[in-house]
Amino acid sequence: MRYRVSDLADLNIRSVSKNAKGVIYYIDTSSVFQGHFREANRYSAIADAPSRARRLAQEGDTVISMVRPSNEHIGFIDFDTDNYVFSTGFVVVHPNSEIVEPFYLYLLLSLDSTTRYLQQIAETSTTAYPSVKVEDIGNLSFDIPEISKQRKIVHKIRIIEQKIKLNQEINDNLLETCKTNLHQLINEKEYEVTQIGSL
Repeated sequence: MRYRVSDLADLNIRSVSKNAKGVIYYIDTSSVFQGHFREANRYSAIADAPSRARRLAQEGDTVISMVRPSNEHIGFIDFDTDNYVFSTGFVVVHPNSEIVEPFYLYLLLSLDSTTRYLQQIAETSTTAYPSVKVEDIGNLSFDIPEISKQRKIVHKIRIIEQKIKLNQEINDNLLETCKTNLHQLINEKEYEVTQIGSL
């Protein structure tokens, strides 16, 4: 069955109070790329944070930047968002999990075809930068299978993602080993040159 995103999820339903107390962790649009989140900026109070620090999100939500969709500033929140505040440059998509598996909706929103379509809309905007509106996200439509099939697809994708993550960790370890060995080899070479020069 075909659904619009606005039928599957609520958009931008929560904002932080300007009078909120305590430390906050702020995530702007540049801190999210292709599903990966960089470390958030820490502020001692909401009053110290940028004025765009207003959106609230929770685990299971998707955040997608309204500016330059082709930059792929989109991410799925699979972490505890207590004390986290997001930029108003995001649309926060809060799915109805009875209809759509949250990560499945993220996968649809992050498809290349979705990104290209949103970029086309953005390039017709009259704003300073190519951008989309909340309604543009809400009006996206997708064929949605039964929830059981969605879960099977998500399970398979998650397994692949775990393998990718493991391979990345292996590659990072190999790179670090390579750097260490290179450093040792260079130092040994310098020692040999020094010894020969002293003869």
